[in-house]
Amino acid sequence: MRVGRIIAIASALVAMTAIAQGAPAIAAEIPAGATTLVLLNDIPMSTTIPGLGGAPVGTVSIHEAILRSSKGKAVGTFNVVVTTVDMSAGDVTEARMRNVVFRLKDGQIIASGIGLYLNTEKYLAVQVPHRIAIVGGTDKYLGARGEVTTTRSADGTYRHVLTLLK
Repeated sequence: MRVGRIIAIASALVAMTAIAQGAPAIAAEIPAGATTLVLLNDIPMSTTIPGLGGAPVGTVSIHEAILRSSKGKAVGTFNVVVTTVDMSAGDVTEARMRNVVFRLKDGQIIASGIGLYLNTEKYLAVQVPHRIAIVGGTDKYLGARGEVTTTRSADGTYRHVLTLLK
């Protein structure tokens, strides 16, 4: 577990360095037949519930924001519950589980996964893409799978690129 965590941290630091230096982000090859959906969200309303005894592990942050199309039209609501699940003493990062719901007029898209956050930051690092799995959906998106890449802008808004395999 420790070696895997070190590799994950090193990978995140390499990605942050590359982005800071203006290098293009490494993109996964998009499978044939996949659909890409770009959604933006406004600055989220947020609340945080500290872990037991004020410990970082178990801290829960809940966020909600208006979802917009790439043209700026309101198309739904973004909801996410973020839970700190791992933080070793002396680490500069902590692992947080993100459970995301994109609520659109024609159904919901559900995504989940763990991301590494700087332990001094409440939100994702600015301009550092984070990927998690799309694990399902409802209505039009029933059986959805794929991945979502989320990037936080300096102004506190977010860009989500959803790659749907179904």
